[in-house]
Amino acid sequence: MRPIQIWADKAQDKERDSLCIYDMVFQPDGDQLLVAAGTRILVYNVNEGNVVQALKGHKDTIYSLSYGRDGIFASGGADKLVIIWSAQMEGILKYSHNDSVQCIAFSPVSGQLLSCASSDIGLWSSELKSVTKHKVSAKVCSCSWTNDGQFFAIGMYSGVVTIWTKNAEEKVRIERPGGHPIWSLSWNPSREDAYDVLTVTDWGQKLSYFQLNGKQIGKDRNLDFDPCCVSYFSSGEFAVIAGSNKKALLYSREGAMLGTIAEGKSWVWCCCQRPGQNFVAIGFEDGTIGYYQLSFNTVHGLYKDRYAFREHMTDVMVQHLFTDEKVKIKCRDHIKKIAVYKNRLAVQLTDRIIVYEVTSDEPTDMQYKVKEKISKHVECSLLVVCSENIVLCLEKRLQSLSFSGEKIREWVMESQIRYIKVVGGPPGREGLLVGLKNGQVMKVFVDNPFPVVLLKHQNSVRCLDLSASRTKLAIVDERNTLLVYDAVSKELLYQEPKANSVAWNTSCECPGASYTSGGAQASNTSGGAQASYTSGSAQAPLTLLVVPRPLTPLVVPRPLTPLVVPRYQTPVVISINCINPTDMLCYSGEGMLSIKANNFSTHQQRQQGFVVGFTGSKIFCLDFFAMTCVDVPQSAPMIQYLERKLYKDAYKIGCLGVTEGDWNTLALEALEGMDFDISKKAFHRLRDLRFLELIHSIEERKRRGETNNQLFLPDVLAYQGKFSEAAKLYKQGGQPEKAMEMYTDLRQFDKAKEFVVTTDKNVKQLVTKQADWFKTTNDPQAACDMYVAAGEYLKAVDIMGENGWVDRIIGLVHDLDKASQSNELLYKCATYLKNHSQYSYAAEVYEKLKDIKSLVSMYVSIQQWNEAFSLAMQHPEFKDDVYTPYATWLVENDKFDEAQEALNKAGRQNEAIHLLEQLAENAIKESRQVFDDAGFYYWMLTKSALESARKEAQGEANQQTMGIHKENFYKFKELSEVYYVYHHIRRYTDQPFTSLLPEALMNMSRFLAHKIITKVPPGVSQVAVYLTLAKQSKTVGAFKLARYAYEKLKTLRIPGHLQEAIDMGCVTVRSKPFMDKEDLLPMCYRCSTTNQLFNTAGAICKVLPVVEFFLAEGISDDEAMKLIQMEAPRRSKNQGWKEVEQGNTQVLKLDEEGDGKDGDPFTRLLNTLHSTNGEFFRVVVDRETLQAMHRTEVIVKKWGAPIGNQYYQSLIPDISIAICRNCNQLFHSDDYEMQILAKDCCPFCRRAVDST
Repeated sequence: MRPIQIWADKAQDKERDSLCIYDMVFQPDGDQLLVAAGTRILVYNVNEGNVVQALKGHKDTIYSLSYGRDGIFASGGADKLVIIWSAQMEGILKYSHNDSVQCIAFSPVSGQLLSCASSDIGLWSSELKSVTKHKVSAKVCSCSWTNDGQFFAIGMYSGVVTIWTKNAEEKVRIERPGGHPIWSLSWNPSREDAYDVLTVTDWGQKLSYFQLNGKQIGKDRNLDFDPCCVSYFSSGEFAVIAGSNKKALLYSREGAMLGTIAEGKSWVWCCCQRPGQNFVAIGFEDGTIGYYQLSFNTVHGLYKDRYAFREHMTDVMVQHLFTDEKVKIKCRDHIKKIAVYKNRLAVQLTDRIIVYEVTSDEPTDMQYKVKEKISKHVECSLLVVCSENIVLCLEKRLQSLSFSGEKIREWVMESQIRYIKVVGGPPGREGLLVGLKNGQVMKVFVDNPFPVVLLKHQNSVRCLDLSASRTKLAIVDERNTLLVYDAVSKELLYQEPKANSVAWNTSCECPGASYTSGGAQASNTSGGAQASYTSGSAQAPLTLLVVPRPLTPLVVPRPLTPLVVPRYQTPVVISINCINPTDMLCYSGEGMLSIKANNFSTHQQRQQGFVVGFTGSKIFCLDFFAMTCVDVPQSAPMIQYLERKLYKDAYKIGCLGVTEGDWNTLALEALEGMDFDISKKAFHRLRDLRFLELIHSIEERKRRGETNNQLFLPDVLAYQGKFSEAAKLYKQGGQPEKAMEMYTDLRQFDKAKEFVVTTDKNVKQLVTKQADWFKTTNDPQAACDMYVAAGEYLKAVDIMGENGWVDRIIGLVHDLDKASQSNELLYKCATYLKNHSQYSYAAEVYEKLKDIKSLVSMYVSIQQWNEAFSLAMQHPEFKDDVYTPYATWLVENDKFDEAQEALNKAGRQNEAIHLLEQLAENAIKESRQVFDDAGFYYWMLTKSALESARKEAQGEANQQTMGIHKENFYKFKELSEVYYVYHHIRRYTDQPFTSLLPEALMNMSRFLAHKIITKVPPGVSQVAVYLTLAKQSKTVGAFKLARYAYEKLKTLRIPGHLQEAIDMGCVTVRSKPFMDKEDLLPMCYRCSTTNQLFNTAGAICKVLPVVEFFLAEGISDDEAMKLIQMEAPRRSKNQGWKEVEQGNTQVLKLDEEGDGKDGDPFTRLLNTLHSTNGEFFRVVVDRETLQAMHRTEVIVKKWGAPIGNQYYQSLIPDISIAICRNCNQLFHSDDYEMQILAKDCCPFCRRAVDST
């Protein structure tokens, strides 16, 4: 870092007394500088250094200045005033504090102004136009805002730093040890950091860094002076700190001192940096104002593809120039020198030298680790590093140090050293190329005390380079002249003007071959063997393995076996001579980049900077701080060789670096010249597999005995696009079919016809290829016509089908003769017709093929079931193919009855039953538990079992199978009734409201409680049943039944959310009577006895007003129905009553002892039956009784064989009872009619019923 003073001035009052400069600030655009000088604000033009305006407004010394948004700024001073100034330098607002204003600062993101006095702080907002003040515990000396404007920090005279929110709420308090005044602090303006960093300096001569939460970063740094100001650069990478040492010092962001910017005769009270530029303004106590430019020198080092340079004065960036990979090494100290050599990196810091090395031998590895540290302060002008040494240059002396810091050797030259470069050599024996001010060029070996004079030039050496073969030396002198000497004869070969730097090309023609500068060294870039040549001969033959890119070609010295890369099948091994890389150099000067190869003319192009390296086709130029990699193709010399048909020499030049277009030119020229070896190498570079395949085929033909190269020329011309010349040569060579094939592939069919040998096969082949071309060019109409003409009907049908030309497909089917109508063609036609919904025509084709199965499959796929049923009737063997998918379709559409019927028709009774069982099981197990669906599905199973039993009865009855079906009938019937009732119970327990009456819910739960005494059906919750029974029994007054239900609940596992309610019910029911209400006790209409509400043995007596009766032996169902339908005889009017006269009184008396001849036979039969020990006696009626029954009072459940009918006699005709003829369930007529009106179906079996 080098400071340059641009201008200086001194602030004085009217009496010529010096004014202390307490603060200064740049305008946001950096064109003007505002300086607080006494009671005035001086406005300087920074470019000229003169005062353009002096602002007056304060009555006492101004202490602080700050710029805000929109060009406004503020000032504060000892007169206790804060003045807001407009962008036109006019005062627009002022407010005051109780004490002198020590410092002010605008928020960087808003119009909020912070002003700090000795006893309080104030916040002024441009939006609110008001000031809010807050007391502080000590005098404020400094303040600063964070980047986002959310927080600000203030430093106090008591040594305390506090961090506040923008709303003036104190967040963090930091107490510095010693209590020294915090005269300056500042937040780092960098926005790249993960957190805000606060820089604090105190008069304990300490520099500290803190996070926003108050946590200190690192340790305190000693300053050795009392700091008065801290000012960051806009980037946040550097800070200027000044104070009692009368100096302004530049520091890194980590606190490393980088150098002195200015030094005066008095304290430095303020400093600031011009926004976005390397200019610094400094104000002294004696009124001196200095404006300085900081020049940062480029500190860097280069070795081949590794470039290391200094960044931000304290970091080292190492860049791989080929891969552009970068790695940063943080040194946290002032970096003075950098040197790179092979895997070594040396960095000189303030008081030490650190040597790094690469962690692995990989050529692209960028990971460095510390190898040695030389803790020694050294002064040098140049620094280079070798494998085992550090070489320092100071004036005329060169010193070689070991990595431990020990001095090994020293050389003293005749003149000042101007240039030094490591040119390679074995480890510990490297050679140095040294250029002196007196024009001498020396070569020094680190293990030899005697330098060697290479030549003596008359002017001072500015830059020099030695060719890789050690035969030529290039020098750039102080007159910007490039001179090239023969290193052996010292003869001047040529010279060029306007040069400031030079570099020789260090690469051979293969990217894997490289010369190092200490004797030619061929190295295997893949990590293979290395060989060193003692002489610098660049014409030594090498064995080269050429493989297609992106692999790097491998160079191995003889007699090693060439390496074979397993990724490629046939690597090509050739033996060549390296073109001399010393014949090509590059130099720069006056904005031009010049390349000179051998004795050819110089090629120039515009490029700024200094050339520092030349490898192959890549030139490395340094432009200020940026390293640029320039790709320069060697096209011009290669074209000159091609013009002379020197293909091998052209290839060698091309290996140094040319464009892909140049490689293509070389490859084609060599191919036309029949130099297949060079052509193949060039096409390998281009990875052009097409031409490589051509060359391979030519080589195969040559192995088979073809030696005339002219026979291969037509193929070469055709591959280059010279088709007319190729066709002529094909015809001259007696191969017209190749010309036809070529033009056919080119879709030039008219020209192809000129070379057709007239045969049917050739004509058909040509027409077919023409059709293929029409197809690929999206002309399906022409392609279809051509395919038909060529007899390629299958391809024609494909085009017709893909384009939806149904009419053409139909016409093709009708027009073709039987010989051309193959099954494959007809099937394809049928498929396309079906895909385009032409089902009638597709059916016609299938009928022509006599493929009934495909026809059935088509009808099923399009769901034309009537046609499918018709075919199934005609061809019973396809019944399963029709009814099984039909049943699946019905199930998907929720038509389970029809689905079951379809499965039965398909002969899959087991699947029909399994379907219903699965549906019932799913209804029970699914989360919403639709138990009425379960009841419905079990009813369907009941019907299925009944139908199966009926079929068994109609055929040869298998008693065992029939018994199983009958057993299933009763089981499924009972389950359907249970789940139907349980659905209502579950809805009551799960939902908050119900439309059912308590008595109905009690009877439902009673029914279920009797059913689950012995076995609980799946999905039925005993808790739900008994809880409903308990609650509803308690509601209607059946307290005994409620007690029983609660006792049962105690034996069950109760869900947690019901436990409390059940416990409460158990307690409250104890306060109720022990008996049920009498009007709730049911009466058995069969035995005329009153029963308890719950019978633990099961419900034997019926509560319905009907009595089931059975037919006497010998009476069939048909006969019974006829007898019931007959008109019943009239009953006696008195119906057992007799009129008796007792004196003058007439008495109507019931004759209980009468003969009963005029009574109801069924009633007399009931009176004669009775049960003992709870046993059930069946009511058996004869023909006379049946005939005596009134048909409106008899209810018949017609199940049919083999179950038979069930007969019931209604004992209370006034109670209207309805029966569903589908499920034979009994309902109260009113309830049934309401359900019919609501759902249009039976509530149990869901059979649709006409509501009228």
